Amino acid sequence: MHRFFTEPKNVTIFPRDETTPEMDPIGQIVIAGEDFHHLIHVLRIAHDERFEVCDGAGTDFICHIKEVLDDHLLAEIDIVNYSRGELPFKLTLFQGIPKGKKLDEIIQKGTELGYTSFVPFTAERTVNRPKNADFKKTIRRGRIAYEAAKQAGRGIIPSVEEPLADINVVAKMLAGYDLVLLAHVGEGNPGLHTVLQAFGKTPDNAAVIIGPEGGFTEIEVLTLQNAGARVVSLGTRVMRTETAGPALGAMLAYAFGLV
Repeated sequence: MHRFFTEPKNVTIFPRDETTPEMDPIGQIVIAGEDFHHLIHVLRIAHDERFEVCDGAGTDFICHIKEVLDDHLLAEIDIVNYSRGELPFKLTLFQGIPKGKKLDEIIQKGTELGYTSFVPFTAERTVNRPKNADFKKTIRRGRIAYEAAKQAGRGIIPSVEEPLADINVVAKMLAGYDLVLLAHVGEGNPGLHTVLQAFGKTPDNAAVIIGPEGGFTEIEVLTLQNAGARVVSLGTRVMRTETAGPALGAMLAYAFGLV
C-alpha cells in the first residue's frame, strides 16, 4: 500500500456517536504539493484504491480519493491506526561528520532503524568540516529522512539538525537525555549488555554518540563522560562510522524487545 505524510492540520476527524452510520467516513485529509502530483500523475491511483497517510505524529489513516481539484485532492478516511513503526522511546543520533556522502547513508539507514533525530557535529578529527553553504545540505538530508520514513512505515519524520560546532556544544545538549551511549574503541570498555543492565530500564529519551572516521580524542571522551555519556564497546570488530550508528540503533531495539 502506498504511504504518504501530511501535517496534522490537514486532517479533519468527523464527530461520531451511536447514531452515526457505520459506513460513514471517519474524516477527511487534504493532500497537496509533491504528494498530490505523485498520487495523481505518477501513481495514477484510482478513486476506489486505498492508500495510507500518516500525520507525522504517530497516527496512520487508510484513505481513498473523494475529489480531485486543480492543485490538491480530498481523501476520505476509512480506518485510523496507531503507527506500528515507532520505538516506545525517542532516540537521537549525534554523528561526527564523516567524509563524502556517508552522512546521507547514515540518515537513511538510521531512519529505517528507528532514530527520531539526527544531529551532525564537528569533532577534533573531523576531515570534512561543514561550510556556511551546508544549510542546503541539511534540507536535502531532511528529504532523505522523509523518503526513508515513508519506505519504512515510520509514524514520524525524523528531524535533521544543522551541524554543531564542536564536542562542547554536544556535551551541553546531553542533559535532556536519560540514557546517552558513547561508542568508543578502547580496551576494557564495557559492552552494550553490561551498560544496559546497569541502566536497568527502558529509556524515555536516549542518545547515541558516534565519532568521525578518526574517532574521538581522550579529551573529547572525558568531556562527554563528564556530561553524562556512558562509554560502550560495540564488540571486538571495529566498525566504520557509517555502520556504527545504525548498528547500535538496531541493537537497542533488540535489547528492549522491540524487533
